[in-house]
Amino acid sequence: EGREGADVFRWSLSEHDGSKSSIDHIKDFDVKSKGDTLDLRDLLHGSLDSDHLQFGKVGDKLALLVSQDGHLSSSGEGADVKIVLDNREGSNVELAKVSLAHDLDPGFSGHHISDADLLKKLVDTGHLKTDV
Repeated sequence: EGREGADVFRWSLSEHDGSKSSIDHIKDFDVKSKGDTLDLRDLLHGSLDSDHLQFGKVGDKLALLVSQDGHLSSSGEGADVKIVLDNREGSNVELAKVSLAHDLDPGFSGHHISDADLLKKLVDTGHLKTDV
């Protein structure tokens, strides 16, 4: 859980041994008023394609699924790390993604956003850091 003000949630390769998927929960990820950031620089050194990063659900929460080696299936299987955004919930992933896109860009008026476009918005606004 973050504190008041902007928080940086950082993942380290040394914390993840690769033997099983880890699930991490962020209770209050806020890009709108606090400017929180997900720092995956130590985990990702390849591509931002859907084999490495994609959005999915864990329970009824939006989650960012991460595969260091690019082994994510279209259903999200193969994630090394699942980053659950506890304050982003909804009946489906798409609604939760659109809500996050609106927070990143109040001018966004769509009802759908691709994973690639949302990841790009997160990177471009400084809320997602990777080494790619």
